[in-house]
Amino acid sequence: VAEFAKRRRYFNTFGGNSVACATALAVLNVIRTQRLLENAHRVGEYLQHGLRAIGEHCTTIREVRGVGLFAGVELGAEARRGLDARAETSRVVNDLRRRGVLVGATGRHADVIKIRPPLTFSTQRADLLLGALNEALRSP
Repeated sequence: VAEFAKRRRYFNTFGGNSVACATALAVLNVIRTQRLLENAHRVGEYLQHGLRAIGEHCTTIREVRGVGLFAGVELGAEARRGLDARAETSRVVNDLRRRGVLVGATGRHADVIKIRPPLTFSTQRADLLLGALNEALRSP
């Protein structure tokens, strides 16, 4: 801490703020009572399984990785479209957006679809995401 203080000036407006503390406790209580961490684990496993199942039949998917509800789907080049991995990822992200599914692109080469839904994400919503992704990957 002393070394940090020598090099940086740190100030926090909300440090010790009773309203901010009460809000944080309320959020933690909702996470606990609604069992959102358990949901993230359960639905995350379901999502990962579905993503890997799509990857078994889609050569564009190079790797699926993640933990809980946070997932990354690395894409490769799409020869039939003449797209490199970055362009294919952009195409899929935009196709998903048109289908009402919001994801992002990330990675050093912008070739990873970043999936990070809210803690309340359900298996039904995961099915919608998986169906839309499957269609986006197969669409002309």
